[in-house]
Amino acid sequence: MKPEEHRANSLALQQDAFAAYCSALAYRLSGKKGYGEKACYFMNAWATVNKKYSEPDGPLVMSYSGSAFLMAAELMDDMSVWDADEKRLFKDWVTSVYRKATNEIRERKNNWADWGRLGSLLAASFLNDKEEIERNIKLIKGDLSEKIASDGHMPAEVIREKNGIWYTYFSLAPMTASFWVIYNLTGENLFSWEQEGKSIKKALDYLLRYQKAPSEWKWYEGPNVGTHATWPDNLLEAMAGIYGESAYVEYVENSRPHIYPVHHFAWVFPTLMPLSLNGYNQGGQSSVAKKDADIEKLRKRFAMQLLSVPVSDGRIKTLVGTLQPDGSWPGIDYVDTTRTAFQHERHLSNMLTLSVAYKKKGSPYKGNKQVRKAVHQALAFWLKNDFICENWWWNQIGTPNTMVSMLLILDRDLSPEESERMLKIAGRGNMSASGARPSGDRIKIAGLQAKAALFKRDAQEVAMLMKIIEEEIKFSTERGMQHDFSFHHRTDWVNNTLSYGSGYASAFIEWASNVADTKFRFSEQAVRLLIDYYLDGICKQMVYGRISDPGILNRDITRPGEEKVWSPSDPEKLRNLTDYRQAELDNIICLRKGDSSYRPVSFAKFFWRTDHFVFQRPDFYTSVRMYSTRNANMEEPYNGEGLMNHFRGDGTNYLSVRGDEYKRLTPVYDWMKIPGATIVQLDKMPGENEIQKWGLTDYVGAVTDGIYGAVGFDFKSPHTGLAARKAWFFFDKTYVCLGTNISSWMKDQVLTTVNQCLLNGEVTVSDADGIHLQEQGSRMKKEVRWVVHDKVGYYFLKKENVILSNQHMEGSWKIANRQTTTPTDIIRQDVFTLSIDHGSFPNNGGYAYMVIPSSDPQSIEKKVEEEGVVILANCPDLQAVRHGGLNMAYAVFYKGGTLQVHDKIVVEMDSPGMLMVKYNDVGEILALGVSDPTRFMKKLHLSVNQKIVWPAQENIQTEWDEKQALTRISVDLPQNEYAGKSVIYNK
Repeated sequence: MKPEEHRANSLALQQDAFAAYCSALAYRLSGKKGYGEKACYFMNAWATVNKKYSEPDGPLVMSYSGSAFLMAAELMDDMSVWDADEKRLFKDWVTSVYRKATNEIRERKNNWADWGRLGSLLAASFLNDKEEIERNIKLIKGDLSEKIASDGHMPAEVIREKNGIWYTYFSLAPMTASFWVIYNLTGENLFSWEQEGKSIKKALDYLLRYQKAPSEWKWYEGPNVGTHATWPDNLLEAMAGIYGESAYVEYVENSRPHIYPVHHFAWVFPTLMPLSLNGYNQGGQSSVAKKDADIEKLRKRFAMQLLSVPVSDGRIKTLVGTLQPDGSWPGIDYVDTTRTAFQHERHLSNMLTLSVAYKKKGSPYKGNKQVRKAVHQALAFWLKNDFICENWWWNQIGTPNTMVSMLLILDRDLSPEESERMLKIAGRGNMSASGARPSGDRIKIAGLQAKAALFKRDAQEVAMLMKIIEEEIKFSTERGMQHDFSFHHRTDWVNNTLSYGSGYASAFIEWASNVADTKFRFSEQAVRLLIDYYLDGICKQMVYGRISDPGILNRDITRPGEEKVWSPSDPEKLRNLTDYRQAELDNIICLRKGDSSYRPVSFAKFFWRTDHFVFQRPDFYTSVRMYSTRNANMEEPYNGEGLMNHFRGDGTNYLSVRGDEYKRLTPVYDWMKIPGATIVQLDKMPGENEIQKWGLTDYVGAVTDGIYGAVGFDFKSPHTGLAARKAWFFFDKTYVCLGTNISSWMKDQVLTTVNQCLLNGEVTVSDADGIHLQEQGSRMKKEVRWVVHDKVGYYFLKKENVILSNQHMEGSWKIANRQTTTPTDIIRQDVFTLSIDHGSFPNNGGYAYMVIPSSDPQSIEKKVEEEGVVILANCPDLQAVRHGGLNMAYAVFYKGGTLQVHDKIVVEMDSPGMLMVKYNDVGEILALGVSDPTRFMKKLHLSVNQKIVWPAQENIQTEWDEKQALTRISVDLPQNEYAGKSVIYNK
C-alpha cells in the first residue's frame, strides 16, 4: 500500500463522515433540527453519488473512514428528520458499497480484518441483520488468541518496522470498538476475554508501556509514537472507563478532552462519552470489566500504604548509578543462596525502593525515565534468574512479599509478561505451601495471597482468604496463640510471642484495619480476641509496652535493632476498629510515642503454657524465663542466628528501669553470665548443636493474682548437670531472689549472675572495706553486703563473695550471628557484671538477695529496712518470703510441709505447690492463691489455722475443723490447657 495515495483517497470520505457523525451527535444532544438535517445531508449525498471503491486499499479506507457514517446512521435511525426514502437509499448504499467493502477484508489476518469486522458489525446492526451480527462475532472471537501474544504484543502489527506501535493501536481501536458494539447488542463482554494468559487488556497494557517508553521497543529501533493530541489517548480514555485502570487515566488526564477527528473513526469523543459496564455480570471471569468497589478501594489503599515511605534522593541516585547493564548490583553475592547468606534480599529491597520513588506523588523521581528503566532492568534480572533460597521463608514469604508489593505499586507500568511472571513467584506464598501450616506464618501467607488476589481483582479469592485470616484468631493447644496469650510457633513450645506471635497479630491487624469499611470486614469477636492477645500477651512481654523484654527474645537477640521502641501503628489501628479496651490501647500508644503524662500500669502475669513470668510497676519491669519437661529452653540456631543462647532459659531475670539497659550488648556479652541464672563457668561454650534442650524437671511455675506474684524453679541443667532450686518473690518496690540446693559435680566455678548490663555511671560497693566506689576493672569482692549501679540496688541478705566487673568490652555481632548480612564491625561497650561466687563443686549452695530499683548508696539500707522483707525459709524443700509492709507472703513448697507465715498464720500444704497469702494488720487472712507447678495434680489440699467463712467459689471447698482449730481447703486445680494457672480465693 502507498501511504500518501492512501491518505489522499480517503480524505473526502473522512471529512464528510466525520461531519455527519458530529452533526447527528449534536442533534441527539441538543434536539436542534438543523444538526439533524445536516447529518442527513452528508449521508444522502454519499448514498446518491458513491457507487464503488477503488482497489487495492479502497475496502480498508471505506471501512475505517466510513464507520462514522454508520455511527451517524444509528443516531438518526428513528428520527423523523430523516426522510424514509432517503433512509432506504442509504441502506442500499450500506449493503452494496460499505458492507461489501468491509466483508471483503474481514477475514484478513491483521488490522484490515479488525476494521472490516467493525464496519460489518456496524452495518449489520444498522440493517438489523442478526445473522451477520453473529457471523462477525464468531469471526472476532475466532482468532483473538492468534492476534494477541501472551505478553500482549500483536504479532501481525509489531512487524511493521517503524510503525509497529501505530499499527498496534490501529488494530486495537477497531477491535475494542467491536467489543463495545457486541456488548450493547448482546450483553456479551469480550473485554474480559482471556485465554492461555492472553487478553485484550494485556495488549492495551503493552501498547501503553511502549508508547511511554519507545526506546525499549524491541521490534524496531526508534519507532514512531503518538501524541497526546492524537493517538492512542482516545483509545486509552475509552478503555479507562471499561477497566477502571488508573494507569490509563494518569496517562490521558492532563490532555483532556480527547477528540479524534481524522482518518479513522472508532473512538472519536471518548471524554465526552465515557464508557461504563456497570451492572454487567461477567460470570466469574478473572479479568473483570465490572469493577468491585471494595476490591478497587483495597488495591488503591494498599498501594498508597506502600508508597507512604520516604524517598531518599541519595539512595536513588546510588541505585540507578551503580546498576549494572545486566540488572544486577555490585557487592551482592548472587551465588550463595544458603540459609546464612541470601544477600539477594538487598536486590529485592532495591527494586522496591526504586518502584516507590518512581510512583510516589511528590517524589522527585516520579515518572523518571532512568528510574523506570532501572526498575525494569533489575526486575528482568530477577525474573531471569528466579533466585531460590535454602531457607523456605524467602521463597514463600520474603520474595513473594516484594513481588506483590511491586505489582500493587507499579500496576500497569508493568508489562503483561512481567506481571504474569511476578504473580507466579508471588504465588509460592499460598495456603497449600509448607509454610502455611498453623503458626505465626499462616496469616502472613494468607495476606500475601490476598494481595495477589487484589492485584488480579479476584474478589472471590479475597473473600476466601479473609475467612482464613479471621479463623486463625483462636486459641490453640498446638502451634499458635495459647490460652495464656503467649504464642508457640513450633512444637518445641518455645515462647515466640514477640517474633512470630507479633507477626501473627500485625498481619491480622493490617487486614482488619484495611477491610473494616468493606464487605470483607472481620467480626467484632475476632477483633476483641486479638486485642486481648495484643494487650495481655504481646504488650505484657515488653518493657512498659514499648521495648521487647530481653528475656523473651530467642535468636532475635542477636539481630541489631531488636531493642528498638515498637511502633504505635498496630495499637492505633486496633483502637480505630472498636471501642473495646480503648483506654489500655491509648496508654500503650502514648507510651510508645514518649508521652510522659502516661505511666506504665502495674501487673504480674505468668504464661503457664510457656513458663515465663513478667512483672511491672510504673518505674521498673522484670521477668523470669524458665523451661521444664513440657518445653525446650530456646530456639534452635536456625539460619546461623542465636549461636550463644545455651543458658538463656536457665532462670533468666532481666531488669529494666529505662529500657535501654541491654541495648547493643550482644556483641560484648559474656554468655555464661546471664542475669538471674546459675551457670557452670565452662572453659568454652558448648557447640551450636547443643543449644536447644528440653527441661529435666516438672516443677516450674508461678503463683499470681495479676498484680503480685512469685516464681518457683526446680532447675537441673541439661548442659552441665548443675542443680538448683530458685525462686523469685515480687513486690511493689523490690523483689527477692532466693537460691538453694545448688550442686555441681564439675570442677568449674559456679556463678549466679545478679546482672550483666551496660555500665552507666559509678558503681558503689559495701563490703568488708566499708562503702566505696569501685574502680574500673574486674575483681573478686568478699563479704559484700550491697552494690548500687545505675540507680539499682542489689542487697545481699547474707553477705556474699562476688565477682564484680565494670570495664570496657569489645566484640562483634558475628559471635552470635553467622548471617552474611550481620555487621562485622567491632562494637565497644562499657559493661557492668555482678555475680555470686559459689566456687567449684558446690553442694547445697545458696543465695538470698533483694533487687531494689530506684535506689542509691545513701538510701539503700533504709529502703531495705522499710520494706520489711523476711526470709521465712530457703531450704531444699521450701522457699518463702514475707513482706511486712504489704502484709503478704509467698511460699514455694517442693514437697508438702508447714509454714508459719505470721504470728497468727500457719499454713500446711500436703503436696508440692505454690502459695500466696494476703492478710490485714491483725493477721486475718484476706486472700489465698495457689498453683501447681508440676501440672500433675487435679486437687490441691491445704489448711490454715483460721476459720475461713468466705463466699462460695466453684472450684474451692472449705471445711472448719473445730477440734484442730483449722480450716481445710480443697482446690480443684485448672486442667489441660489451663494447668499451671493460679487459683485465687478472696474473702
